[in-house]
Amino acid sequence: NKGALDVAKAVKAAVTGAGKPDTIVVVREAEEVLEGANNAPLLQGLVALLLYLNDRTFLDEGGTVARLVQTAMDRRITIVPVAEQDPASGGVPFRAFFQQTPQVLQQPPY
Repeated sequence: NKGALDVAKAVKAAVTGAGKPDTIVVVREAEEVLEGANNAPLLQGLVALLLYLNDRTFLDEGGTVARLVQTAMDRRITIVPVAEQDPASGGVPFRAFFQQTPQVLQQPPY
């Protein structure tokens, strides 16, 4: 989702710059990996979906973010939520995410 790629790149830079040369961090677009035609070989190793939470997270046109979260959960992929703290960048109180999260993701088994 919008903002997640920037956070993922910052995490990659921090890991690779922390003196861990044997650590490989690959950053990919979630939609390409989870919904692409050849996604199976891409899901090797430790896989996580970085979910950037702000005031618009689940308000995207077409519900793409909700669909990707649901797909990740269905595949038992770890979801790493990162909540924006700056109100100027869309940071809101955490309770706001429950209001915008689609009902399907608030029901079992999710």
